[in-house]
Amino acid sequence: MKKLFITFVLCTWALAHFAATYYASPNGKGNGNSYSSPTSFSGGVSKLTQPGDTLYLLGGTYYFTDKYSINKQGSKSKYIVISGYPGEKAVLDFRQVAYGVRGITVHENSLYVHIKDLAIAYSGKNNLYNEGSYCLFENLDIYGSADTGCQMKKGGNNIIKNVDSHDNFDYKTMSGTTANFGGNADGFADKQFTGAGNHYIGCRAWNNSDDGWDFFQRVSNSNTIIEHCVCYQNGPAYYDMSQNPRATGVDKAWFDSKTGTQMTDRYGKTITITLDKYPCQGNGNGFKMGGQFTDHKILIHHCLAVANNERGFDQNNNGGTMWVYNNTGYANGYNFGFTTAYGTNYMQNNISLSGRNADQPKSKTNVTNDHNTWNNGYSCSAADFLSLDTTRILAPRQADGSLTESTCLRLADGSKLIDAGTDLNLGYNGLAPDLGCYEKEGEYHEPVPEDTIPTVQPEGTHAIAYVTVPGATEDKALLHYLRANKQLWIVETDASDPEKDYSAYEVIVLGSKPNSGATGFTPLKGYNKPMVLLKPFLLRSTVWNWGNAVNTAELGVIVGQPEHPLFEGLAISDNTLTLFTEANTNAVTGISSWTATTGFETLATAESVNNGTLTTIADFPAGTDCNGTVLPQRLIMIGVSEYSTAFLSEDGKRLIENAICLLAGITERQPQGVEQTATHPSSTINHKFLYEGQLYIQSGYRIFDITGRPVQL
Repeated sequence: MKKLFITFVLCTWALAHFAATYYASPNGKGNGNSYSSPTSFSGGVSKLTQPGDTLYLLGGTYYFTDKYSINKQGSKSKYIVISGYPGEKAVLDFRQVAYGVRGITVHENSLYVHIKDLAIAYSGKNNLYNEGSYCLFENLDIYGSADTGCQMKKGGNNIIKNVDSHDNFDYKTMSGTTANFGGNADGFADKQFTGAGNHYIGCRAWNNSDDGWDFFQRVSNSNTIIEHCVCYQNGPAYYDMSQNPRATGVDKAWFDSKTGTQMTDRYGKTITITLDKYPCQGNGNGFKMGGQFTDHKILIHHCLAVANNERGFDQNNNGGTMWVYNNTGYANGYNFGFTTAYGTNYMQNNISLSGRNADQPKSKTNVTNDHNTWNNGYSCSAADFLSLDTTRILAPRQADGSLTESTCLRLADGSKLIDAGTDLNLGYNGLAPDLGCYEKEGEYHEPVPEDTIPTVQPEGTHAIAYVTVPGATEDKALLHYLRANKQLWIVETDASDPEKDYSAYEVIVLGSKPNSGATGFTPLKGYNKPMVLLKPFLLRSTVWNWGNAVNTAELGVIVGQPEHPLFEGLAISDNTLTLFTEANTNAVTGISSWTATTGFETLATAESVNNGTLTTIADFPAGTDCNGTVLPQRLIMIGVSEYSTAFLSEDGKRLIENAICLLAGITERQPQGVEQTATHPSSTINHKFLYEGQLYIQSGYRIFDITGRPVQL
């Protein structure tokens, strides 16, 4: 009997802890346990009791006569899921509910709820109203509500991905006894509460009566992120309501009472209201970042605002910090409107084209305002773009929910806006970030996660000072490569700092970027540290003056001693080592003649048309007298020009890594292994992104070679 009881308990535990899948249909009356026996929508939702439970909604229209509240709790690793059935279109339709009544409400106690792959339409207020936290709303089509389509309230840390919210219009909101036509209905509203920021990815808002996104009176205790999102034609002057199911149904009496009456439209003209020309007086902004001077911290990047009635990107008296990076504004009333004395603005890599009014890009507390088309000598015109056909903005989404690519507002070949931006650690193609929201094709440079640049030396690593102009675009690819070696702690230091203390570093790397007259070079001579020198040109300056340096467009060098440990693991063919994939003016550099310097070992050379054979790679032992400078430690010189360091080959970067490891005494590199990767951006600011939770972390594996370098499969 005891054995039977234990078996019963175990079976009960298993049933209670394993996730289940259920099915619903518009007229479902079954038990919901199979596709062939679907239950009703409410019956299906009631079955969702355990983290990991899923309800599939079969295709068809689910009509509601009242609002519907969802109060469920999943977990980090197991969301409670409500999803349209794959390949079928489910529509939750609230056209029969009264004006002012919401559609779907996610209760404030809800956690880790995932609603995806369906449409929500025609509610009397908000189609989707979320008070929950850590929820995911994905691949939703939200339209026709009588207020904001998708509204966040109370909660935070939610992700809204690939959601469209459009044609939402509060046609009879009252202000006293007067109708306020269209003053509230946004595509997305995330306003009038305090809480953690939310994250919007790949969403679109168009033809909403007020704003695309509205963060009015938002106070955030973490950062809101909006990336790769679109606002288009918000705030239209009129709506055609003749086919709207609410205008011909539950609210027909209201529309009948207004049809034929007169009012003044937004242009100051007296008009007669008709159903097919029903006036709208909403604001018509694209991305409205705040209001009433509250502190809303927001990063908005790679977003597009087109043909919105007022501002494409609008500060609206936000008192918080705004990072406005790599966005494009086209044909809005004002493409960029940032004018108040409150808030802190960082505005970089943005494009403004054909706004009806002059941009207002700078508030009194603006911190950074550069590399935009309105400053730094930049400008743009229609010729910079492949197409200005904005109808493609509303092209149907791809099968996975992502936006369909088109030529609209993408940079044309030869545009001066290509590679014209500054690196904001958001990832880019080519030599440097382009201006605007779309990158031209090219070699992709991933953002460097914050945890790979620790401010305190990680245990077991070798501290390496990389002396340069901090943040220099020319160094990005090389630094990214070097930081992938977890045995090295690479720290950028300022070459112009004459008082920099290098005593804590094991190896000093003098980069190729700094000007030869930089005052920071003088104190380097006195440090008892091994050094890697990447630019022989610096050696002819008044600081050291060791020889006559020459720049060339050569991509490779002739290796005289391929057996030297510096060349371990490199592809040397016929004694030739390729350091660059292409040259931008100069590539390989070297010394044509030395000044009172002997005792070094030439490892590689290159030929110059006018200057003969150049020493390009050399090994200097400790004690070498370089024209009066006695080296206290070993130095390795590798001649590369800053003009082309972005084009360093894998062997070129590996060569520099080898030099650092050799001088740091690293004889055994990281063994082969695996590393879990997290690829989703997070709400961490300062341009460093790693999402800390489970959601959208793509768990996978990266393979490493014997040196610890990731292998591309």
